[in-house]
Amino acid sequence: MDITASVISKLKADTAVAAKVSTRVFRELIGNFPGMPCIVVSKVDDVRGSGSSTGRYSKARIQCSCYASTDAAADELSELVADALDRQRNTVFGTTSSDYVMVVGTEDGGAVSDSNPKILAQIYHRDFLIEYNIKLTR
Repeated sequence: MDITASVISKLKADTAVAAKVSTRVFRELIGNFPGMPCIVVSKVDDVRGSGSSTGRYSKARIQCSCYASTDAAADELSELVADALDRQRNTVFGTTSSDYVMVVGTEDGGAVSDSNPKILAQIYHRDFLIEYNIKLTR
């Protein structure tokens, strides 16, 4: 199960986030800059928990970088992302046949502001520790 893709899907489906970025939520920025505001989601690390071959408790650190034309807009988008992921506690992130990722909890690690003069963007990088349980039926 791809936790990064699952987070991207959840953010795209969140009404408040989608109102700001439409579908501009990506795994990485490639090619031409897609316009602002946008969000880039990346996995910083993933610690697989011990368990049986059909399930395990794991933790992933996910970074959501929020790009906007002003510092205030990037900060606001970062807060919307935090709210969206906070609402996902005890929910299932996607399914593949009968496999699933159940999010046990999210912990907001805070945001750090940044800027990129090449694209005239203000950026907020926000880290989340997402604890999840993977259930595999194979």
